[in-house]
Amino acid sequence: KIIIATGRKPRKLGVKGEDKYTTKGISYCAVCDGSLYKNKKLLIVGGSDGAFEAAKYLNKLTDNITILYRREIKAKKYLQDEVKNKVTIKKGEVLEFSKEDEKLMVRTSDDTLTVDGVFIYIGQIPNASFVKDLGILDDFGYVKVDSHFESDIKGIYAIGDAIKKDFYQIVIAMGEAAECALQIVRGNSGE
Repeated sequence: KIIIATGRKPRKLGVKGEDKYTTKGISYCAVCDGSLYKNKKLLIVGGSDGAFEAAKYLNKLTDNITILYRREIKAKKYLQDEVKNKVTIKKGEVLEFSKEDEKLMVRTSDDTLTVDGVFIYIGQIPNASFVKDLGILDDFGYVKVDSHFESDIKGIYAIGDAIKKDFYQIVIAMGEAAECALQIVRGNSGE
């Protein structure tokens, strides 16, 4: 039996300075790193549900947040409504990151923003491309599984962030790991 538990990684902007300042002002997880930026000036990059959920969460820590989206806002209307009077929302594209006097300088298509931290929310990429030739991935690169975490190939299972679901948290992935292992030990499969 094989259990794929390879997780996923944040999609990057791919602009100058992004790699250099990741963990030094740039983050991809508001819940993980938000507490480092209490009462600070923040920029969230993206127009997704994740970006607006991050804004909602970070707004409990600071009231100086800007959301910068590139093409269109794709976040659900209720999320937009929850943050629209609490954050600045503007259209633009990040071109480069640099630092000046411990502040992050974000050059955009319109101007340069000076902030304490940046949270990038432009999507996630599952770390499952190594099994793409097996035909068990969905259109987004996640492993397709049944209710017992088994893929279309008998004996190959997947859990955690390698599968599509509503919530991506380590505690959920750990629960899936335990349940999957117990299903295998008991000899249960999706049949």
